[in-house]
Amino acid sequence: MLPPANPAADGRTRIAGTPVAGRADELDSFLWLAWRQLGMPLFYPLFALGCGVALAVAAGVRMVYWHRQARVRALRRSLSFISRNWFRLACALKLLEWEAIDRPSRTAGHLIIANHPTLIDALFLIAVEPQLCCVLKAELNANWVYRLLISELDYLSNHDPEALLAEGEARLRRGETLLVFPEGTRTVPGERVSFRQGAAAIAVRAEAPVLPLFIDYHGAYLSKGYPWYRLPKQRMRYRLVYGAPLATGLLTTGDMRAARAERRRVRRELTALLERWVSDAQAQSWLPQARRPLSAVVGER
Repeated sequence: MLPPANPAADGRTRIAGTPVAGRADELDSFLWLAWRQLGMPLFYPLFALGCGVALAVAAGVRMVYWHRQARVRALRRSLSFISRNWFRLACALKLLEWEAIDRPSRTAGHLIIANHPTLIDALFLIAVEPQLCCVLKAELNANWVYRLLISELDYLSNHDPEALLAEGEARLRRGETLLVFPEGTRTVPGERVSFRQGAAAIAVRAEAPVLPLFIDYHGAYLSKGYPWYRLPKQRMRYRLVYGAPLATGLLTTGDMRAARAERRRVRRELTALLERWVSDAQAQSWLPQARRPLSAVVGER
């Protein structure tokens, strides 16, 4: 069994990001309201700037490295560096706060399974995991910028489930770290997470350890259905909390290679276990809430 998820526990080891404030006071401040009008419109231009830098780096890496695997490794390291510094800039501009907690010393060959509250969740993991391989939804290929970067980074797409299972198993057995958002899309704010079994199926096939991750986030900005042009009511705050790795073999009572029913049982049990872990973490969220709603100060905008 996974240990209880308790993001509020003391003694957590912060391994990345900047310390998240213990109390969300800026909603009571006219200074924050003024900065919201000036600073938050910079968020999307900064994101576009990061994509442009990544494209330029991809072109440079292609010229330097002729071997594809060397090129992929170099570009993944570069994207991790770009992501870390993009977040540093966003933190310096007081647009967000974030930190990652309790990452294990070794994640190679692990399948990271996380909830998916906002549009930029994968970038936090890329900043922390320099050689991360992301499993992304097929719709991203409709954008030529994303399609080019996904190809150069050798990320996986979920457009063909059978091919994804086979390739995901092969990547884990080669020692890559995979990131999967089992919800398949961003979480609807206020709703309980619901995981599909595909991620568990990859872990079971590869007999790979699963590393659960809870992305703690309060607010609606960048969440599913929230208009990009609508400014957030408070600074974005993220806390990434790693759980203890789970060996899929601990859930097995028979020969998974010989018994299809046993594989199905393990997939269901693993998926349900991870859902409960994330739900427990949501219930014990550490992130601060605003002392008063914005409407109490200046009215809804």
